Amino acid sequence: MRCVILQPSFVPWRGVFRLIAKADRFVFYDDVQYDKHGWRNRNRVLENAELKWLTIPVLGSTGILLRDAKIDWSDWWVRKMERRLRSLYGATEYGESTIELMCRALAARPDRLVDLTIPLTIEIATTLGLGSSDMFEVSSTMRVEGERTGRLVDICAKVEATEYLSGPSAKSYLNESEFEHVGIKVIWEDYGFPSEAAPAIAHQKHLDEASSILDFLAASWSDATKYICEPDEIRGVGAP
Repeated sequence: MRCVILQPSFVPWRGVFRLIAKADRFVFYDDVQYDKHGWRNRNRVLENAELKWLTIPVLGSTGILLRDAKIDWSDWWVRKMERRLRSLYGATEYGESTIELMCRALAARPDRLVDLTIPLTIEIATTLGLGSSDMFEVSSTMRVEGERTGRLVDICAKVEATEYLSGPSAKSYLNESEFEHVGIKVIWEDYGFPSEAAPAIAHQKHLDEASSILDFLAASWSDATKYICEPDEIRGVGAP
């Protein structure tokens, strides 16, 4: 049983969906400090050949937990974002589907940020065939105990994981010995492109490796998995 634990973010980059594809259980880590200048409420899209921010304003974002961050639903930014999405994706092959996905999420107007970002990430993952809705959990419902690495170990124990999959940036702070002590193997993901991606990227020159999954959806929609993982790496939809 392989587990991934990651803070929810707004329309994440393709690396997040690579982790989802390679996990049996994916836990949204929402009971941590909100990082005001991080990825929780924003991500980058390719616009005029440059990576630029697509942002959801958050109210009172200092000194709160991520699960408590609330969206500022001022009409000006909602209308502006919808216009910008049309400018970004209106001429792309699957732009209309991508725009509809986003406008539907915005129209729901949930109070909390996580009530927008988590369902939207799950919808994208299931649309791409990278996981089923029942593989996802939220840490704030799990009564997590411990500190730092210990909290991650406790989450893995609660979902009966034998493997913990993480991105390489965590190497600077993760204490692998705490996982080893309870028999959980740590696996490091390198976020490499699958073999089929190279010719696809050469054909789609408006894509950037670091941009939001939205760019890849607009270009390929359900076929966007070719930028994410090899077909035999997908575990979350019943694969052994």
